[in-house]
Amino acid sequence: MINKLFLYLKKNYLFLLCCFIILIILMIFQYTLEISNKNNIVYDTKQSHLIKENFTFIPFPKFVDELTQKFVAKENNLSKVNLYVNSSDKTISANIIIGIMDQDEKVICEHKYSVLHFQNTNYINFEFPTIKNSKDKEYTIYIKHLNDEYSDVTFIEDVDLLMNNNSETNANIFINPVYKNSTNNELILTFIIISTVLVFFVIFITHYKKYKIEKIYLFTIIVFSIFTIILTPLFAGKDENSHWTRAFEIANGHMLSGIKNNWPTSSFSKVILNLSGKNFKENWNMINLIYNEDEMEDYDMEYMSVYSPISYLPQSLGIFISKIFTNHPIIWAYSGRIMNSVFFITMFYLAIRIIPVGKKCLFLIGLLPSTINSFSTLSADGFLLASITLFISYILYLIYNRKKILKRVDYIILMILTIIISLSKLVYLPFLFLLFLLIKKDDSNRKKIMLIVIAFLGLLLNLIWGKIAFQYLKVGQGLNSTYYIIEILKHPVNFIQKFLYTYANNTGKYINDVFGGNNNWYGSSISDASIVPLIAFILYILAIRNNETLDLTKLEKWVFFLVIIATFSLISVSLYISCTPIGFSYFAGIQGRYFLPILLPIFLFINSNYKRKNTINEKLYLSGIILLSYYSLTILFINYL
Repeated sequence: MINKLFLYLKKNYLFLLCCFIILIILMIFQYTLEISNKNNIVYDTKQSHLIKENFTFIPFPKFVDELTQKFVAKENNLSKVNLYVNSSDKTISANIIIGIMDQDEKVICEHKYSVLHFQNTNYINFEFPTIKNSKDKEYTIYIKHLNDEYSDVTFIEDVDLLMNNNSETNANIFINPVYKNSTNNELILTFIIISTVLVFFVIFITHYKKYKIEKIYLFTIIVFSIFTIILTPLFAGKDENSHWTRAFEIANGHMLSGIKNNWPTSSFSKVILNLSGKNFKENWNMINLIYNEDEMEDYDMEYMSVYSPISYLPQSLGIFISKIFTNHPIIWAYSGRIMNSVFFITMFYLAIRIIPVGKKCLFLIGLLPSTINSFSTLSADGFLLASITLFISYILYLIYNRKKILKRVDYIILMILTIIISLSKLVYLPFLFLLFLLIKKDDSNRKKIMLIVIAFLGLLLNLIWGKIAFQYLKVGQGLNSTYYIIEILKHPVNFIQKFLYTYANNTGKYINDVFGGNNNWYGSSISDASIVPLIAFILYILAIRNNETLDLTKLEKWVFFLVIIATFSLISVSLYISCTPIGFSYFAGIQGRYFLPILLPIFLFINSNYKRKNTINEKLYLSGIILLSYYSLTILFINYL
């Protein structure tokens, strides 16, 4: 009996290990639900959150016996109240008691606060045991001196702080009640059960069924993308509100944004601009909203106007098709998300299928939270990433097969992908140089000419759209690229110092963003201290250290290196010119997600022509990626629900 158990454990230890990890993750989810605050964030299309300039202060010196503030709880599970203080007051000397009473004046909880609690903060966090049935009930916050000791602290009155939508702004003392998520939330529990069962099934087939890696990826990414599309509130993705307006105007046939009062501006119905909610439930409560053009409003297109229509082909197509069948904008937006995901998943699946080496690396890149967020929302980044990845994979496929004669379909595929990349972002233009890897000395003149024509076409299209985009930047930001170029040439050492300073101080942040960190608006994202980016980065390094090797010539290898350096440099310089104010000591506007497309080239450059003995257990490696993505996305969804 013991021998049979030992043999069973030896045979199935990897699968059992994954099951144990799933159990640990479920424990983390349960505790996260228990301690997490209810999400009160509104993903506002216009982002018109204002801060009042004139604050009113309430002093609490010794001669004042007590300060009180009544409020009515707006939700159940009241657990905390933040009281805002005058953080600019450097003479705070406080020993006070803060407490809360119910409507019958029964003390629920009180805490003592000393001067240490007021240092380096602009609010006092008064936390107490969760009051489950608190909704619509009145409570009183009171502040008293501790044993008649001297106290001197100033509280803030009637101030509208950024995004505190649940605040009592007309009160004597400015307070912000905080409510915890309900641990009995049926929707959250249903989601966790379904997602866990599906992930368990994926892990099972990974260990016991002989499916190819691209098929495992296809099933996994479909499951994750469906949950992400449905559960992520509209405009929770990075810049998704702006991507929505650009995709919508393209779907309506307006390929170029307008210019009004010397500024990139387009007009939209108020229904389109106000299509936002706090969470999944509020989004779907907007299903009855009907589109109308009675009330139009101008919207700032400063940055979105530089995106070409090709960047929003999937989203605009989804919006256009759904408009034929319904006039509900909420359905248009989700149709754009669905079509964006369909394009990405199809292209990335094909990339994994045809690439001769690096399938595990692509499996990881395709399941990073930052990647899933890029194509499951209305962002243009996902379509571009899929296009670049398929472009590289197809070229490697042709190189690996050493095809001297390319068929018409090969030229068509290369041309389509070249057009998409060229009309998307200037900074990724260096990828077109990979086309020249297909040219060999003994190739026919027809092949050489066709590849050169495709590369030249991409360059030409990039220059044409760059000219159009520059006009919007010039009008909107008053961009003077000549000034920046002259400054770089005049002071090259200072420019290099700014460059080095930027990456010396922010590389950790960029790596965190690339591998699953801050990928959503307003803090509903994986924490910067999360273990997710660290583990994802380790998995990427393991993929590089795997024994997969691509037999590239020295020239081919160094072409990949130059593409990496050129792309990296263009990302940095373009953001320095377009987003960095004059006089800044660093490059502004750089985000980690911009570097996602160069992860595969880095892998290929390091792996080419190097034989390694160590290898990765494929089942364990793929399971680890799936579990990591499952954990990170579910933590986000708990906030959204």
